[in-house]
Amino acid sequence: MAMQKNSSEIQLKEKRQKFFETAEPLFIRFGYRKTTIEDICQAAGMSKRTFYDLFRDKGDLYARMSLHICENLIVKWKCELPPEMDAPSKIASFIDYYVTVIVQRPLFRILLQDKETLSAFWEVGRELTDSPVIDTMRAIINQGKESGRFREQDTEKVVWMIFSLLDSMYLLMPEMLKQPPEAQDAGLKEEVTAFILHGLGGGNEEH
Repeated sequence: MAMQKNSSEIQLKEKRQKFFETAEPLFIRFGYRKTTIEDICQAAGMSKRTFYDLFRDKGDLYARMSLHICENLIVKWKCELPPEMDAPSKIASFIDYYVTVIVQRPLFRILLQDKETLSAFWEVGRELTDSPVIDTMRAIINQGKESGRFREQDTEKVVWMIFSLLDSMYLLMPEMLKQPPEAQDAGLKEEVTAFILHGLGGGNEEH
């Protein structure tokens, strides 16, 4: 029974992955509104019944796909970090990676362009608490506190403040100004990094 359950879970995971790989280029090319569930199913070679077995609706697919991509990217980033890197350096590296991803993956910018995607992401966002994305930032903050590089503070609040600031500067602000994220200059990234490190208590030391 356990083997059957594992096999079934693997099949579901593979089907979700197929939908994710198919939907992302469609959303980027045609936009969220103009891309239909029928388009996604046809491109994926899957039935609508299979789609609704896996996702509540198109918004649910978008949100889960975005979260899935974020988690894969953060795992890749962690694997490339030097093991001896200190917490302030990890924060700076994370911000640099975050900005690069936002520029290179326009999928994330769709989030703020439609109320449906925003609502769906907030629904799925309840699962973020246990996400590798959040866990990674928690670990960095705690490493900094344990090493004395960061002051004592509420890790949970700090983690959400950092992500809120990054999302505001690189998703919300460009959308409000009608500018692509790549239009943001390097000076902004330096200021954001310095602001976060000073707030953490690690801004007076080189990273």
